[in-house]
Amino acid sequence: MVADTLLQLATSVCQAVSRRLGWTASSDLLRLPDELLYHICVDVAEADKQARMRGDWSRQVPVPCEAGATKRLHVDANDSQSLASMSRTCRRLRGPALRALLDDPSEHIFEGVDKAAATRQDWARLCALVDLLRAKPHLGQYIQHLDALAEIAYAKFAELNSTWPAEVDGVLVRLLAMSPNLKSIDVFPVKKKDVASMKWLDYTLRHIVFPFLSYRKIPSRVRISIENFQWHGRILAHHRHAAVVGNTSLSITEGGLDDADSWRHLPLSCPKLQHLTLAPPALPLCLSKGLAPSTLQSLTIRTSAMLMEHAVKDRDLLEKFWIDRYQPFLAALHQLPALERIQLDLAPFNADVLRALGHVAPALRELVFDGPAWRSTAVRDPETDVDILDAISSLNMLRRVELLTVPDDDEPDVLPATKAYCKTRGIGLLIVPEALEDEEDESEGEDFEDDEKRSGDVMGEAAGAQA
Repeated sequence: MVADTLLQLATSVCQAVSRRLGWTASSDLLRLPDELLYHICVDVAEADKQARMRGDWSRQVPVPCEAGATKRLHVDANDSQSLASMSRTCRRLRGPALRALLDDPSEHIFEGVDKAAATRQDWARLCALVDLLRAKPHLGQYIQHLDALAEIAYAKFAELNSTWPAEVDGVLVRLLAMSPNLKSIDVFPVKKKDVASMKWLDYTLRHIVFPFLSYRKIPSRVRISIENFQWHGRILAHHRHAAVVGNTSLSITEGGLDDADSWRHLPLSCPKLQHLTLAPPALPLCLSKGLAPSTLQSLTIRTSAMLMEHAVKDRDLLEKFWIDRYQPFLAALHQLPALERIQLDLAPFNADVLRALGHVAPALRELVFDGPAWRSTAVRDPETDVDILDAISSLNMLRRVELLTVPDDDEPDVLPATKAYCKTRGIGLLIVPEALEDEEDESEGEDFEDDEKRSGDVMGEAAGAQA
């Protein structure tokens, strides 16, 4: 039964491996390495998730405890293809299946895709998970993410009309303590339909976002992600005390402040922050010192889906609210002495931006421009080359520059003086022409045979080693 399920749900990579090694029996798939079996199990989990979203079967997923027994966070009447069923039926699949199933157990507990908000039943299921981990502590090693934890906790303390009751605290402390490999926690808004927007937003900030971000029991190594919050500056003005976030990695994506200048007043203090990722709908004009402390080591600025959706309709919006703001944004940053890596999406690659970076990040070692915004033919202009060379030479610690992508035409060379300088100083300079990037996009569907060959080579080596 398990072999049949694997054959139905295995990815094309695994099929290629099977053909490469000459395996004919379906049970031979069980000879695959754990990593490939894990990816098969991930496909099973995704199929289960899509089925739940379509309503094909109930939202109840059993969590395996040991062979022949389960602790049910949910009860599913048709779990023949579930990861829990696979892990109980086949010992070889137990580890990979548990890893995929428990990668983010909060996703199984709270399915926000079709809920207005978490419920007391979600909290009860979270408590059941904690009880399971106390009985079987080895399962905690498989938990990598708890991306719905904040919403589930909010459901409980909102029910108790308290900002952070001891009952919530005890459960979260035990869960976090029993998840030694936890990597990320997301905080996202799930809007109740009967609450006015501004009132709901203010209440959510006060009673879920800021208390949760300040929760000192979350290990500092765990990445905190704040997604899809569109904060209003006039609401944040009422939050006089900043939430102190003790984590080293933070991302704020698909949301942010409603005006570019309010970012300087964002009531977040991150004294230990090392890695910051922002993907706002418009580029800020500045950042608060609490969000960009002197400990920051890497900064990534990505475009958001919201921005690109509007840019398709109006290119001027992209220029006005993103590209033209880069230089003033960087110039307004406090000096970041520990900053070694910066990645900028759709940033103009020009001398002004490079000089601003040199002032902000004197220890900068790696600089990535993803899809740099070139002004017409500036990339071929000798004066541009001289200006960039002058600016880039001020970055004394720089060791690598990536330009993805550069407009391509008949000219054979781009920025020749800058290239020569980088070569002399031992700076790795990667320039990807736009034409090459387009070719890669078009050939994605043609890369299957190459993937087959690479996978086959890897598996051939593995089989040879086992032999």
